[in-house]
Amino acid sequence: STLGPVRGQYVSPMADAMAEDMGINVTVHQDSPVSSPNMVFSIFNAANRITRDGQAIGRGSADGSSDADARITNWTNKQYDTSDQRISAYDTLKCTTINSAWQHFDEDIKGSITAGKQADFVILNTNILSDEFLSLDPLTARNTPIVEQTINDGIIVYDRV
Repeated sequence: STLGPVRGQYVSPMADAMAEDMGINVTVHQDSPVSSPNMVFSIFNAANRITRDGQAIGRGSADGSSDADARITNWTNKQYDTSDQRISAYDTLKCTTINSAWQHFDEDIKGSITAGKQADFVILNTNILSDEFLSLDPLTARNTPIVEQTINDGIIVYDRV
């Protein structure tokens, strides 16, 4: 509603931003404190191109204000279908690890599994790169506990059990 139906459908064009000729290291962000941080859902979100409420971005409006707008609902007009801005789950994972470390000038000490780098790990009960995870209902993906354990600098800092 703030951007209007045309610009709203093109919000967060990750695939275009990640194109090699752009040279942009894209990262995934959180809207905290507006919403609780959930990096696993952010990976789901970017790979599926949906809002946190499960609304498709680029295939209808995020807030329902333009659902009846023929410019948005007529999918024969490619200009308003931006589903090609989805990125792979692997690329999204890279945005949350390697690219985020680069953004914070920490790429020499973290962001990838490399000898000599800080080894922080998250143990998940689901393969977030799998089609099974990516095809979940958005609210299920957002609300299902997936993180089992978080290890920071060799110390368990979160354990779900």
